Amino acid sequence: MPKYAIVTTTIYVPKALDAYMENAVEYGHQDCLFVVSGDKKTPAEAQPFLAEAAKKHGVECIYQTPDDQIAWLERFPELAEEIPWNSIQRRNIAILTAYEKGAEVIITIDDDNFFVPGQDFVGDHCDPILKGVHAHEQLTSNTKWLNVCSFLTDKNKVEYYPRGYPMDERFRPDPPFYKSSTASRRVLVNAGLWLDDPDVDAITRLCNSISAVEYTRETSFAMAKGTWCPFNSQNTAISRELIPAYCLSPRVGRYDDIWASYLCLAIMDHFNDAVMFGYPIVKQERNPHNYFKDHMAERHGLEFTQTFCRWLRAIKLKGTTYLECLSEVLDGVEAACGASDAAHEFKDFVAGFVKSNRVWAVTLKKMGAK
Repeated sequence: MPKYAIVTTTIYVPKALDAYMENAVEYGHQDCLFVVSGDKKTPAEAQPFLAEAAKKHGVECIYQTPDDQIAWLERFPELAEEIPWNSIQRRNIAILTAYEKGAEVIITIDDDNFFVPGQDFVGDHCDPILKGVHAHEQLTSNTKWLNVCSFLTDKNKVEYYPRGYPMDERFRPDPPFYKSSTASRRVLVNAGLWLDDPDVDAITRLCNSISAVEYTRETSFAMAKGTWCPFNSQNTAISRELIPAYCLSPRVGRYDDIWASYLCLAIMDHFNDAVMFGYPIVKQERNPHNYFKDHMAERHGLEFTQTFCRWLRAIKLKGTTYLECLSEVLDGVEAACGASDAAHEFKDFVAGFVKSNRVWAVTLKKMGAK
């Protein structure tokens, strides 16, 4: 049973994974499992490339062809219907495969992320999560929002924000300030950061040529309870305990990981668990993108996130597990949406997110989650 897993999906030959395998072995993590969910566009060369890399480094790598995924999903017909082909949400299947294999920490990466040499990629991700309750630095924001990109210096000193950060909280005339303190909590998410081409939204990319040249802190940090910043699905480690609440919905465009992170933050605050940002650092050499298409896939998320987060913060949770709380959050979001005077397109957007998560809950229950 693997303690760690690195998972991704790809429509390319994922050559970056060779270096991740080498790094895992170099730092003594030979038991790290690699899971790659292919897609209908993935080149046939991906499978033999991964098999050869895994053999060379002596690690286990599961490559799931489309046929493999169809067979795996026969037990979960609702999920099979929910996740389309030719979408990055095939990542969900890689995550669940690692979960089913028993991984305690699942690290999700993008195939265009390259780690910075000299780091123990697996260890830096997993150690904070596997420590259980432990003392760490936390930052509290006076506005309840923390811009993690304020610790990533742009080459031109431009102020910028991570993808998914609420528009109403950007470029405030009274910018937030952060108070540092020491806390003892569990860390269930370790979100590594990104140099070169950081994870910003398309509207930022269309207006600025952002390039992160430096992480300005010496150590990682957690967010205090009630202080939020979205975390994405690239270079991010997630505790097994959180997976039942971590669904990447294909119905919310490029906000699949963003709204998943906000939902998780709401539940994590209930349990007083933490998200940590910082190390390990990767460099993103971004695959080709059409930023206008990306913006269209982000537009509703940009418009609706502030309201969505306000609803999440108002929900009172009573559940004792993440799966129980997922159902409570979905009920609360549906109630808030139904009572609002929001436009139909917003309500449809929310309904799609809720539907995906309800399918996820059914799937995780079948897999034995409580």
